[in-house]
Amino acid sequence: MSSIYQSLHHPARGYFSLLWIDHFYPIIAFAFLIGIVGVLAYLMRAHKKRIKLIEARYSAKTENDQIEIERLQHSLSDKLNLQEELSRELKFRQGEMMTMAMSIIRKNEFLNELKSEVVKIKSRVSTPETREALSRLSLMITQDLSIDRDREKFQMNIHAQHSNFTHLLKEAFPSMTENEIRLASMLRLNLSSKEIASILNISPRSVEMNRYRLRKKLKVDPKVSINDFIRDF
Repeated sequence: MSSIYQSLHHPARGYFSLLWIDHFYPIIAFAFLIGIVGVLAYLMRAHKKRIKLIEARYSAKTENDQIEIERLQHSLSDKLNLQEELSRELKFRQGEMMTMAMSIIRKNEFLNELKSEVVKIKSRVSTPETREALSRLSLMITQDLSIDRDREKFQMNIHAQHSNFTHLLKEAFPSMTENEIRLASMLRLNLSSKEIASILNISPRSVEMNRYRLRKKLKVDPKVSINDFIRDF
């Protein structure tokens, strides 16, 4: 027992034990430091990998977003071009309709003037044969004004070009008659009451009365022009 005690407290052995302890702590500290450095290096590598992965995903997303943006831009451009083309076509057709309307108006004005001249001439002649011939001519003019193929074609074109407008109008106002729809379509072309009267071969007063009835049926505000209301419908 005493020998063991002496060996533990031997001066030489105590010295080496202290020396070993003095060297042991720095080694542990150095190893711990290396471990920390290794962990930090691992974490940095992992962080760089995550950053690269995020950057790759972001780059792919950005590229996909750019492709989608370009696709939407092309789609928008195509739609705008189509809308512009349809607008040009609509203006062209409206121009054709106005040309046809003016042609009918000029022809009907000429026929009405001719009829008035025939009536004047008839009032100045006395021979039965001449008066009868003038009466037949006047009747032919009246029939041509009443049965006008150009007018029928014009109304068919209006119905074809304004079919969507007509459909919406009938849905909103189911009680509208065909004559009222025809008048509304003509007002949509911005034709005046006199021009409509000439095309339909009726008096301007009749057109004004029909416009008044149509305004009431459509419940147009008194401050709003019926032409503007119909164009914006």
